[in-house]
Order: sequence, then structure tokens, then C-alpha cells
Amino acid sequence: MIEIIEGITINPAAILLGILIGIFYPKDIPQKTQNWIHTLLAAFILYIAGRIVIYEALASFSHFLISSIFCWLCLILGAALFRRSPVPQKISALAHTAKTRFISQAKKHGTWETTLLIGTAFFSLTPLTFAASALFGCYADPRLFIAKGVMDLLGVFVFTRTLKIKAIAVIFPVIILQFILVQLFGCIASTHITTGMTTVGLVIAYLCLHSSLILLGWNKTGTLFSYVPALFLALIVDSIW
Repeated sequence: MIEIIEGITINPAAILLGILIGIFYPKDIPQKTQNWIHTLLAAFILYIAGRIVIYEALASFSHFLISSIFCWLCLILGAALFRRSPVPQKISALAHTAKTRFISQAKKHGTWETTLLIGTAFFSLTPLTFAASALFGCYADPRLFIAKGVMDLLGVFVFTRTLKIKAIAVIFPVIILQFILVQLFGCIASTHITTGMTTVGLVIAYLCLHSSLILLGWNKTGTLFSYVPALFLALIVDSIW
């Protein structure tokens, strides 16, 4: 139980640090810059999740090439589903609703309800939340929680410029969902190691598609053009990393 608590507190600690930096950062961030950072982070999270599942499934192939193809397939499939099926549209609508409320209430510094919605849509229901919980629950490996912590710190820093101290509500859906998922994946892995590995792969693959719907819901377009520079930058960063 102590190890679980230590693992799931990485993200809340990073979010809290991002909030503090956002509150005391002296300069305003233009709205276009904020949108770019949000898109970049979401695209990079999608790419990392795709890279992880490729690493597990196709270790002998080029991670750089295959994972980028995997991410584009997720986005293309997500765009097709976004246009034709009501269910994915409802999923992505959560992201769009969070964005709309965030922008409409920007001058009022938002509300607690809006902050909880943002925390659920953009900090809890992401591929890295499920992938990190699966990896930690099955193998007690906190590396993905650390990676997600860095992403969450940057993301909440931007949101805090508008939400101010109310941004702290982002922590609650994150820590609750992660605790439940870590326990769930721990129970699955305890039955058989192969089951645990399969679960990790399936969760990451499914949530890569889910994140593409969240990306599309943020812009409410169903087009892929706006994610081209973000995904290419993710590829460059990954190749250097």
C-alpha cells in the first residue's frame, strides 16, 4: 500500500508545483501560445503512448518509424469515427465542453466545476494515466508516472494562468482515478504475468485512439492538420531523447 501511495502521488506533486509556478509567474501567456502548448502536450502524450506499445510488441523494429505510423493511424481512425459515430463524438465532447467553459469563464478565473471538468478531461482521461497505472500496477515501475508528471506540470502551468488557485481541484480526479487503476491492474497482474503484459498493451493501444478523440474534441474539427507540427516536434524530441 505504501508503494502504491508513493507512485500515485508523483502526478499530484507535479501538478501542485505547476500551479505554484503558474501563480507566481509574472508574465501573461498569449491565448495562441496556450493553445499551442495544449495541442503539443496532447500530441506528445499520444506519441509516447504509441511508442510504449510498439516497444513492447515490436522490439526488433524501428520504434521511431513504427510508433509514428501508429500514432497517425490512431488520429486517422479517430477522425473517421469522430465524423460518423455518435459515441466517439460524445467522448470528445467532454474535451470540447471543458475548453468552452474554460474560455468563457477566463475573465472570472473559472469555477471549481470547470476545473474539475478540465482535470477529468485533460489530466485524468489520457493515455498516460492508464498506461502509467498499468505499468505501475503490474510491474511497480514508476517511470511513466514521472513522464506524465512532467507533462501535467507544463499543462497545469498554462491553465493556472486563468484558473488561479482553483487549479488545485485538478488534483482530485487525477489521484482518485490513478489509485483505482493501480489497484485494478495490480489484481490483474497477480493472476498471471502474461495477462498483465497483454493488459498493458491493450490499454495503451485503446487509449491512443481515445487521445486522438480528445485532441479532435479540443478543436472540434475532425481534421488532422493542426496536429502535424505537434507530432513532428514529438518525433524530433523523441529522436534526440
